[in-house]
Amino acid sequence: MDFFIFFFGVVLGSFLNVCIYRIPRKLSLITPASSCPSCGTRIKFYHNIPLISYLLLRGKCAYCGAHIPARYFWVELLSGLFAVIAYRFFGLTPAFAFYLLLLYVLLVVAMIDFERRIIPNKILLTGFILAVGLNLTFSVVDWRQAALGFVISGGVLYLLALVATFLFKKESMGMGDVKLAAFIGFFLGWKLTLAGLYFGFFFALIYYVILNLFKKQPTDKYVPMAPFFSLGIVILLFWGNQLTDWYIKFVLN
Repeated sequence: MDFFIFFFGVVLGSFLNVCIYRIPRKLSLITPASSCPSCGTRIKFYHNIPLISYLLLRGKCAYCGAHIPARYFWVELLSGLFAVIAYRFFGLTPAFAFYLLLLYVLLVVAMIDFERRIIPNKILLTGFILAVGLNLTFSVVDWRQAALGFVISGGVLYLLALVATFLFKKESMGMGDVKLAAFIGFFLGWKLTLAGLYFGFFFALIYYVILNLFKKQPTDKYVPMAPFFSLGIVILLFWGNQLTDWYIKFVLN
């Protein structure tokens, strides 16, 4: 069963790659058909098989030889792995679809934010509408907890953004991050969301320090937070209980 779930995930990952490329460029997700960004040649179906085609073509366009970003391969692979992990945790239940939606939205916004430093409202709004629809139909999470998670998570990050702007005299966190926090809070509630965001800030700090260590000049450029928030949330979603138990034992001992 894991193989079919993985295959299902990588196929969806191929569509997620379309979203990652086209949505920030305000292009249609339906037309035109997939084509090489360099030469514009329409991609044949046998050159568009998830994972396999990238490996066979060695990450290059079959027509012009232009390099294909490795992101295409990794997004498909992660999509498949996320599907399998979610299946292992939730089985083929409404919770599987509900939380896989969260994981795929996080994957898309993380990649877009990393590449283009933006989090498109369209992705968060579409994901939120789908999440509300799933919860109306299947009652995956308690509505009160979802509402509190949405308001508190977004509110806390908004306050942090205001404080950071006051302290550093410039915008230090975009409103896209605030909206992302609210979106995640709907799925996970405010406690788990804020814990995941805390991990995200920690990962971002490590990234920033390493970035400065390996550059000749220290960087003061904007660090995209969505990839780090997403990483923290994924860890807390699947392994939050184990981490909490470990932390309690560590503190008590």
